[in-house]
Amino acid sequence: MLSETLGQDVRIGFRVLRKERAFSALAIFVLALGICSVTTMFSVVNGSLLRGFSFPNADRLASANFIDPSTQTANGVNGQISAMDFAELLPEQQSFERLAAY
Repeated sequence: MLSETLGQDVRIGFRVLRKERAFSALAIFVLALGICSVTTMFSVVNGSLLRGFSFPNADRLASANFIDPSTQTANGVNGQISAMDFAELLPEQQSFERLAAY
């Protein structure tokens, strides 16, 4: 009983898809776009968050920010280091083996 109704539903579905070609093309395009976006998102999350970066001694990486309450925005306190601040901080720092900015 269930297999008969399922078979009828599948046949009717294919008949409607064959009859409405524009709808079928749109449905296939939307499905392909969704599958592509999910695959891309999984690849990014898997590569960066789950497996981590491939830096040597990645457990020793640290991030440093300046906190200047006068530059507060709607998103919070601005913690960006300017190029001039970095150039001034580089020769004086003694806590890190190396220092880099991005």
